[in-house]
Amino acid sequence: CDVVVVDSWEGIVNVLRELENNPDLYKTIVVDSLSEMQKLALYYIMSKANPPMDPTVDKAGWDEYAKILEVMRMFTRRAKKLPCNVLMTALLDEEKDKKTGKTMYKPLLTGKFKQEIGALPDEVFYLYVVEQYNEETEQDQMVRVLLTAATDTAVAKDRSGMLPQVIPNPTMEIVYNTMFNK
Repeated sequence: CDVVVVDSWEGIVNVLRELENNPDLYKTIVVDSLSEMQKLALYYIMSKANPPMDPTVDKAGWDEYAKILEVMRMFTRRAKKLPCNVLMTALLDEEKDKKTGKTMYKPLLTGKFKQEIGALPDEVFYLYVVEQYNEETEQDQMVRVLLTAATDTAVAKDRSGMLPQVIPNPTMEIVYNTMFNK
């Protein structure tokens, strides 16, 4: 298992180029996280402004956010074309609907990209934790749950059509084997 720590947008672009130029290098790539990647892209865009902007002092404006939208679209589409499995995580954002009062759970991304990201990949999952009573131990326990289809409060989808809407205690092996009937 190789780990590449990238702390700049230029580094992200270099890794992506390396993956495109060496298509058989990996079977699976994990990007952790899109939320952090978007920040690095914004800092890069701000540094290239005329005059250059300092993200610790200056506030990004409309132009910077319009550019970041295109940069993130480009990255996601290029990553999707790689001949391997590409997994991307994102931090969680909670938005309260002003009309219904419901809390929506979406990826922590800015602007239109937050709305679009669900349409770009083939699979979009929402991983969360619930407390359940365990009859054997007679205690509450925390259970990880993977949501694979959208609800009125969470973004998710399964284009494979092979996954149940909810998978308790998921592993990558369970998800993969279910999707590919293994």
